[in-house]
Amino acid sequence: MNLKRLAPCRFERWREEVERLSHTVNDPDMFDRIKEALLNRRAFFFESEHGIAVLKPCATHALAWVAISSNHCGRIGLESYFSELEFLAQVAGSPALQFWTTRKGFTRICQRRGYQSCASEWRGTPITVWEKPLCLMTL
Repeated sequence: MNLKRLAPCRFERWREEVERLSHTVNDPDMFDRIKEALLNRRAFFFESEHGIAVLKPCATHALAWVAISSNHCGRIGLESYFSELEFLAQVAGSPALQFWTTRKGFTRICQRRGYQSCASEWRGTPITVWEKPLCLMTL
């Protein structure tokens, strides 16, 4: 696995990238809301050599709240994050994993990985919600 769980205080150094992302989904408070959730243990922060992910467990799914990669190696890098996030969501007991995005580039990868899409809206911005049912792990 490339993603390592880190303490919430390490999230601060990603402020600029997360705030840039927050403007694409009309969510200017995203960084602060994520930071609060991390501090209250309602979300979990992961970092790798090339990026970050924040996973938020919910009642019916786990939300990949933020996933940012500075590695521009194409879909192979992105797909490895999908596998890791799916695994982490399974370990957390989530029956499904969701990504909410405005990016059109997710379509081919998500469809190939078995995700279903649904058009939605977040704070007045059209988004696509991608969801994949997960097999629950028994330990």
